[in-house]
Order: sequence, then C-alpha cells, then structure tokens
Amino acid sequence: MRPSLLLIVLCLVTSLPGVAAPSKNVLVIFSNNRVLPANIDADRGIREGIARVPARRVDIFEEFLDRPTFSGPAFDATVATYLRDKYATRPPEAIVAAGEPALEFLLGHRAELFPNVPVVHLAIEIAYLKSIPPLPADVIGVPIDYDFAGTIEQAMRWRPAARRLVVVTGSGIRDRKWEIKARDAVAGLDTRATVEFLSGLATDALEQRLRALGDGDVVFTPGYFVDGTGREFAPRDSAALIAKASAAPVYGPFSTFIGTGVVGGRMPTYLEMGRQAANAVNGVLDGTAPSDLHLPARIPSVMQIDWRQAQRWGMADNDVPPDAVVHFKEPTIWEKYRHQALLIFIVMLLQTALIAALLVERRLRRRTASARKTAELQAEKDRAALTHMTRVSMMGQLSAAIAHQLNQPLAAILGNAEAARKMLGRGNPDLAELKDICNDIVTEDRRAAEVIRRLGALFRRGEMQLAPIDLNELVSETLELTRPELVTRRVSAATELAPLPLVEGNRVQLQQVLLNLILNAADAMIDVDPARRTLTVRTVLDGANVSFQVIDRGVGIPPGDLQDIFGAFWSTKAGGTGIGLAICQSIVAAHRGTLAATNNPEGGATFRVTWPVRQQN
Repeated sequence: MRPSLLLIVLCLVTSLPGVAAPSKNVLVIFSNNRVLPANIDADRGIREGIARVPARRVDIFEEFLDRPTFSGPAFDATVATYLRDKYATRPPEAIVAAGEPALEFLLGHRAELFPNVPVVHLAIEIAYLKSIPPLPADVIGVPIDYDFAGTIEQAMRWRPAARRLVVVTGSGIRDRKWEIKARDAVAGLDTRATVEFLSGLATDALEQRLRALGDGDVVFTPGYFVDGTGREFAPRDSAALIAKASAAPVYGPFSTFIGTGVVGGRMPTYLEMGRQAANAVNGVLDGTAPSDLHLPARIPSVMQIDWRQAQRWGMADNDVPPDAVVHFKEPTIWEKYRHQALLIFIVMLLQTALIAALLVERRLRRRTASARKTAELQAEKDRAALTHMTRVSMMGQLSAAIAHQLNQPLAAILGNAEAARKMLGRGNPDLAELKDICNDIVTEDRRAAEVIRRLGALFRRGEMQLAPIDLNELVSETLELTRPELVTRRVSAATELAPLPLVEGNRVQLQQVLLNLILNAADAMIDVDPARRTLTVRTVLDGANVSFQVIDRGVGIPPGDLQDIFGAFWSTKAGGTGIGLAICQSIVAAHRGTLAATNNPEGGATFRVTWPVRQQN
C-alpha cells in the first residue's frame, strides 16, 4: 500500500506546473568591450534565436575580453582562472566565442576551463579559419567573409570618374590584419584609379588629410581600433570621424557603420551572425552532436546603403542594386500610400459602377413609379371600400336591432304627441303636464337622433382618425346596439369592465371590430344548448396596453385552424365571405395592436384585441 501511495505522490509532484525542468547554461565570450555596436547586435541575435524555443529555459551569461585594451598571456591566465572559479558550480552546456580573440582564448584554455563543452564561433572570417589548424569536431560555427573587395568594386562603379581610392586603417593588431585584407582586395581591383593607404595616422592628422580630398576621390575604411597615437576607438566611432571629416564619399564593410555618415557597402549583419550562432546552440542543447549539425557555408553579405549619404553624393534611384537594403529612405507618396491609393481607386471604380447601376435602376423605376403609385392608391381605396362594405354588411345583419333602436323613441314621441293633442282638444289643458309631455318628446327625439348619428358614423366613409375614447362606454353602446339580435338568437350578454383611462383609437373602426366579434360569437353558439349561450365582453388594463375580450361558450376553434382564421377568404360559415376577421386584423394592426384567438378550457373561444393606450405618431 505504501509504495503505491508514494508513487502517486511522486506523479502528482512531478506534474505540478511549478516543478520545471532545470535550466541550461550558455556562456558567450566577446572579444571586445560590452558597448561595441557589433557586440550589441550579435547579443540581440543570440537571445532572439534561443528564445525561439520557449519550452526550454536557458540562462545566458556574457563575458568580455576587452581587446585590444587588455591582452597578453598573464591577462589571459587571470581571466581563465576567474572563469573557472566563477562557473565551477554552473558550468555551461554550450559556449559562444564571438570574434577571433575569443576563439583563440578558448582554444588555448579549453582544457583547463570547459574541456568537453561544445563551442560555437561567431564573426570568424573564412580566411582566418584557413590560416589555423583544423578546429576540433565540437567547435563549429558559420564563418563570415567581410567583403572588402565587393564594397570597393561597388564604390568605384558608383563613382566611375574617380581618380584615386583612399584606404584608411589604424595601427592596432586587428587594424593591421584589416590593412592586409584591404591590400589583397585592392590588388585584384580592375581600375585605373590610383590607390593611397592612410594607415596608422593620428586622428587629427588623418582628419586634415581627409578634408583635402576632392571630387575625384573615393574613401574605403574598415574603421580602426587604435590610431597612430595609441588612442583607442570602436570601429564605428572611428568610421564616424572619418565620414564627418572626409570631402569625398566614404564606404565600409560593416553593418554597424550604417548611420555614421558612411554611404554603405557589402555587409554581413551582426544580428544575423547572432541568430545563426543561436541556431547552432539550440541544436547542441537539443542533444545533437556538433558535427551532425547542418550549418550554412557562410553568413551572406548584403549591399546596404544609407540613402541620406547616397543622395548627398549624387546617387540616383536606378544606381541602387535590386538586392540592396536601403536605410533612412523616405518613401515617395506613391510608395508610402500605394496600397491605399489602389484601394481608393478600386473603391471609386466600384462606386462609379454602383452609381451608374443606380441611375439605370432609377430610370427604370421612374417608368413604373407612376403606375405603382396609382396601384397603391387604388389598393388603399379598395381596402377602405372593403372595410366600409363589411361595416355596411353588418348593419344589414343588425337591421332588426336598428329598427328596434329607432322604434322605441319614435313610439314614445308618437304616444306623447297623441296625448298632447287629446289634452288640447279638451278645454283648459294642464300647461305643466303639457310641458312635461313636450320635454319627453324632445328627449326621445334626441335619443333617436343619437341612434341615427351613431349609425351614420358606421355607414360613413373617411380616413382613420385617432381620438380619446371611453372603451367601456363603447362596449356598452355596442352591446345595446346588438341586444335585439342577441335576444333573437337567445344569447345572453354580460360585461366585465375594468376601470380604464381614456384610450386613443378610431371609435368607428374599433366598434366595427367589436361588432364583428360579437356577431361571430353569437354564430358560434347556434348549435349549443340555449341555456349555455352566454357571451361575455371583458376590458383589461395591462400597463401601457388596453384590451377587450369577447368570450363565447360555443364549440371552439379546431386547433389546426387557429393560425388560419385571420386569413382572407377563410370562413367556417355557410355563405360567409371570409373577410370579416381579415378586416378586423388590418384595423387592429393600424392601431399598432394585436388580434389573437384562443380556445377556452371549459369550451368556446376568446378573441382578444390589444393595443397601446397612447398611440405614437
């Protein structure tokens, strides 16, 4: 049991996110000082390249030999002792030697420092590798070839009228190597220009010589570490002094010279050197034997140009090689906004095509607009006429009720008139009683006039106009109008009226809807036992909406027909037109409302009309 528990605990611990694999150590030894621009670029390339494998944690340590300020066997022995003691507890898994002095130092002290640690060299020239014994199998790297000859040839092509090539070098150990390389490059140069070397001069004297140059001169320099007085420089800084003082264009072979005033040259970049070294380090850290790594034959040199200096010395756009990298060139308006301009042109082209299509469409639309407008107006008139016709048709169904509504006041008027005539036939009539009779006649006359007015409103055509109405009063009035018809059909009517505010609507059209629903409810109860023929009209206030409901106790609506009953020409009654509910639906929709029908659990159906209390314009 205990071994199993221990195994589970170990599995859990090793799977925790916080338990990471141990980091790898990489030591980078630079030949020169920390602030040398070439070292800064190479360091950035190394770190970027190693960071491409995020799953592996790598600690990068850097050391600087500070050549040429410090050198010699005693100094190297001191540095070796320091490095051995410093990295005794954290030995590197891979070492990068940046520059020839760093590689020489490692090869000389490797046995006592890190005897079995693979070494990746960086910024080592091919010519140097050929001049020394073959490197051990675990010392690898991508060599470079600073293209002095290619830079000088390109400079002379840009200045075909040049009569003199001036080569500037220094007096340090590394400077003398560069001078030898420059002399070899010039020896193979096919040019009629004379060549002059300014080597090992004091900086002040050199600046005077450079200021005296003329239009027929071209300057090439790799910069220098030490001038004739022993004063030390970074090559980039000395190149900047040379370019500033020179009255002729200056060219150089190192990418760090771009931006110092040098026109340009064929240059491998230290950033790319760092990246290639990082690729080799990644392979070593992956466990690949150094001799099995497939590395490029050399770091490529690319023509790089400072466009500001190129323009200063009269270079044209067509003088730039197609593979050149141009720095500090302000793009033209077309180069800067070419994609945007093409996009705008395409958009304008599409807009033009769209406008043309719209103009054609408008012309076609105008040809039919008049006929369509006429058809729309005619359709609206037809809808209004159909609504009116439906209303008139309902009035025909209610003719008995209408006659009853008028007969009552007319009979009362007739009875009162005959009584008054009899009283006048007798002598000395009672004037007070005659006055009461006349008042009754006036009251009944007004009652009859009100009936006729309401009927006239139902018969009258006109546009839909909204006004405040008392919905409960409208319900009572409509039931009173239909009461004789309901009595004839042996249908009893009841109301459930909630307290309501005045609501906005078209009185005539809403009464038409209510009439239609009441008559339909009465029709639905024809085959029902007379004792069950009860019709209820209910009003409800629900927030900002008001509704009236017409509830019957008929046979209900087949469930499959609930969605079809409001369609035009749909009817279950023999001889029915099928347009009544469709007209009601359109009237309610014009009030921004809804007309819905549901079956009641106890039998029959409920039609519910709902619309806002206040209509929005």
